[in-house]
Amino acid sequence: MKIKLATKDDLKEMKKIFDYGRKIQLESGNPTQWAEDYPKVELILEDIAKEAAHLCLNENNEIVALFSVFTAPDPTYEKIEGAWLNSEAYATIHRIASSGKLSGVGQLCIEWVQKKYDNVRIDTHDKNQQMKHILKKLDFQYCGIIYLENGETRNAYHYEKIE
Repeated sequence: MKIKLATKDDLKEMKKIFDYGRKIQLESGNPTQWAEDYPKVELILEDIAKEAAHLCLNENNEIVALFSVFTAPDPTYEKIEGAWLNSEAYATIHRIASSGKLSGVGQLCIEWVQKKYDNVRIDTHDKNQQMKHILKKLDFQYCGIIYLENGETRNAYHYEKIE
């Protein structure tokens, strides 16, 4: 597997993967985490411009997953009903999606982030059982509830590398 930064040239394929991810969310009983138009093209392009959007490529250089990683503090993580593991600098994973062509690729993407950063935060919808399972498997700790800008709640998780 190879991870690389996304470019504007990848937009069409990225949109297909997000569409597939939305379909899987619906089929698994999670109809509200990603609205029909989420993420909007403008948000995807913003992630690309910030060099946050990453692509996971298979041995044929096909995009099999994508995700965004940010190192600036996430405003929606400032208030939490609960507590983060620490107050150190952290990376945040957002908008992780798979093409469905390779099993376990979402986990591989998260593991890649864990290798690069000692503190990683992520949030997910309460009904996203698949992501909650992966996060537990990868030693993320449930920390509480955060609120998105639109008022929706998300389960917040934190990974802290212990040496």
